[in-house]
Amino acid sequence: MADPELAALQALQALSSAQGSTGGALETTDTLAVRARADFAEAWNHPLWKKFRTLAPEDRGYYVGGLGQWSVDGSTADAEALQNAGRPVLSFNHVQRFIDLLVGYEAQNRYDPHALPQGQDDPEDAETWSWLLKFYADQLELQDALADQFEDGLIEGCHGLQLGVEWDDPLHGTITKSLLHGGTEVLWDPYAKEYDLSDARYCIVFKHAFIPTLLAEYPDDAAAIQTALGQVSGAFETKETTVTLPTPDGYGSVRGHPILDTEVEKLFYDRGRRTVLVMEYWYQRLESEWVVVDYAASRVIEAQENAAGDPVPFTKATADAVAAADPTKLEAYERRVRVIDLAVILPATYHVLEEGNPHDNDRRAYPIVPFVARRKGDDMYGLVRNLKDPQRLENKRISQAMEILGKLASLRQWYEEGSVDARHLADAHSTAPIPVKRGMQPPGYLHPPIADLIAVLTNMGRLMEALMPQITGLNPSLIGYQEGGAESGIALARKIGQGQVISAGFFARARRTRKLVYQRLARRIQQVMTREEYVRLTNDLGEPVLVRVNPTEFRKLPEDQWKTRRAEMRAAQQPRVLRDLSKLKYDIALSDTPSTATVRDGLLLKLMDLLRSAPMLIEAAPVVLEILVELMADLPRRHEIIAQLKATTQPTLQAGAGGAPSPSGAPPLSLTGAGAQP
Repeated sequence: MADPELAALQALQALSSAQGSTGGALETTDTLAVRARADFAEAWNHPLWKKFRTLAPEDRGYYVGGLGQWSVDGSTADAEALQNAGRPVLSFNHVQRFIDLLVGYEAQNRYDPHALPQGQDDPEDAETWSWLLKFYADQLELQDALADQFEDGLIEGCHGLQLGVEWDDPLHGTITKSLLHGGTEVLWDPYAKEYDLSDARYCIVFKHAFIPTLLAEYPDDAAAIQTALGQVSGAFETKETTVTLPTPDGYGSVRGHPILDTEVEKLFYDRGRRTVLVMEYWYQRLESEWVVVDYAASRVIEAQENAAGDPVPFTKATADAVAAADPTKLEAYERRVRVIDLAVILPATYHVLEEGNPHDNDRRAYPIVPFVARRKGDDMYGLVRNLKDPQRLENKRISQAMEILGKLASLRQWYEEGSVDARHLADAHSTAPIPVKRGMQPPGYLHPPIADLIAVLTNMGRLMEALMPQITGLNPSLIGYQEGGAESGIALARKIGQGQVISAGFFARARRTRKLVYQRLARRIQQVMTREEYVRLTNDLGEPVLVRVNPTEFRKLPEDQWKTRRAEMRAAQQPRVLRDLSKLKYDIALSDTPSTATVRDGLLLKLMDLLRSAPMLIEAAPVVLEILVELMADLPRRHEIIAQLKATTQPTLQAGAGGAPSPSGAPPLSLTGAGAQP
């Protein structure tokens, strides 16, 4: 270990011992801070993230265009050398259209979240939950954030989105969202295999904080931070390789701390810019919990109710006591579950600023949801990665052709020596006659044989452009134009279908990301909505619905009494009620049909064509018309039209009117409305 860092660490240990373990204390080497620092170094130096940090900015440059499309291994030296020499440097951006095509498809095919009831839970509550999810998603502009995440993931390969809660108001938390660039703002365990990071050992969100701002945010720790930074200042300026202390920590998952090079350590503290790295270190640990297994009923009892009716988790003693009541059917069982915890850490000083997961109701999942376009081994990449070579080659060859034309395509005059006065040829645009000496050859023009060379270069550039649709699978038909003359509708449809199948993987992963994000959003809603309040939501028909959340007088009602009370409230047209939002269980799914207006309009046209082509549906036309109008979310004065249709097409039950009986034995349904012929 380098002497400056050894002295700094010894000073930190002495300072920590003097301050004890209360606020402002600095952690010693055998701590969570060492584990966080080691995990950061592991991820930062892993080939997965090293490649990504190098290639992702280059991929973004190819999407943006300009000099970025000349980059090789992160360097634009070729383009800069040509520019400095005054030679042509052209960029023909064909990469952007492929990304924009998929982004446009995603915008036209967005799915709304839906909450599904678990077991015997009330489907009406789940429906209201769906409206609540959409309300908060609109407040957060979550659809736009997910679209940005999808676009950046297609360009660079991966992108993260974090949902959190801020408590500026102690009574009402605010749900927040943050888009995180992979490699420069967030790192996760490079050995994780699951898409949702459920098997990741850690996930680190990091940023460089201005030291005065950090000290103002943590006033109790300000003196300790300043002292520690002064102690370690010299250590981060050393040029030698350093190693963290090899003491194993108490968490059991760090086998040995890796070697830290000075480049990684310099990320932790920049004295010149007065910044220090701050980590949100999210990590997993195992925790024991006790449950009671009821073999007779094939169920697991996870908690027991106290006198107030609130669930209380089992301890070993309480679980054993419950199981002892009927040992033949019940058994106490200990299970080890994974939980996620958080520590906010200054790795430069081994200082832990905060500890504890702020999301008490969501401790089984990381708050960061990734979108990974593609991952194969140690490579995460998007659509741009394999388009770079043909795009760069096209730019170079067309630029080279332009340079050759600029140099050689100008007509150069030649003449027999002594035949003319050269001053007469100096002005290429003059129309004055040129005197030629008798017996001499008159001036002519030199035509260099450059046509074949230019053809080779331009054809090579065009070949690279033609290869791009083949590489991506997004053929010209998807982009909106035809090549090689007119095509039949069937051939065109098959080409479009082929392109959609090839790109389906991107949309499948984007759909999975959306589902995970909405699961996190539902947990955040449960976390911030703990008090009684009224919320005005929008139902599936676009109508406003007033919902009362967490009313105290209904929380303890037995289920049968509650359903009776709710029916009375519905009959009296009182607001809907979610009795206890924090206890509502649900499954989050995405709608089967995209919710955008373009898709809805297309489906409506199909339904109307079906009505026109099927005579047996004519009788049902009034009812179907009402449904069609309800689906037209953008129709002006839609609610008035729906009300009028309901008044004139209200179906009635006609007992004994004849006809085939319904499967339930009820009289057949008559679709004759007011004013219709019986």
